Amino acid sequence: MNRQSSGTYCNDAKMEQIKLAMGRSDAEPIELISVAMQTFPADARLTLLRGSIYASQGNYGAAHADLTQAIALDPGLHAARFMLGYLELCHTQTIKAAAVWWPLTEVTDNDAMRNFARGMLSLIEDDFVDAARLFEEGLRHEGASPEISSFIQALLINTRRTMEGSDSGDDITSERGSHLLLSGYTLNL
Repeated sequence: MNRQSSGTYCNDAKMEQIKLAMGRSDAEPIELISVAMQTFPADARLTLLRGSIYASQGNYGAAHADLTQAIALDPGLHAARFMLGYLELCHTQTIKAAAVWWPLTEVTDNDAMRNFARGMLSLIEDDFVDAARLFEEGLRHEGASPEISSFIQALLINTRRTMEGSDSGDDITSERGSHLLLSGYTLNL
């Protein structure tokens, strides 16, 4: 049975409407998501999208709450777990980030996300060689959203710079990196 036929999940047309609204503003999609959540309260994708918008607005408390709720609603929504770990890391909560990512290191249904999570854990430990290897391995597999894969590609470039000693001072959260949570609302859910 697919998600839509169960009546528990928001249909593709409504999801597309929300994603299009996200390209225009932050207020409109929040309203659309809130309405959709009244009809589909168990659809973790909606909570993930709203959490992503909150993160892009700098409302990290609400973002954290929504990403946590998305994981509770659907532990298999790997993008939510990855993004929550990244949110924790951005707020210097490395132990919390590691705890959030740890379940991803053991998933069997998504080689890309498993390797990305393992790479992030290696990065936390300053094991840049292993992190780069794991990021490269993850990028060879399908299963991650294009937004997360783009973030990992940018992170891999910065990891290589650090390994070569030619770190340009660019923070991984600059440019594309800072948009991981922002881009979460266009994830292919």
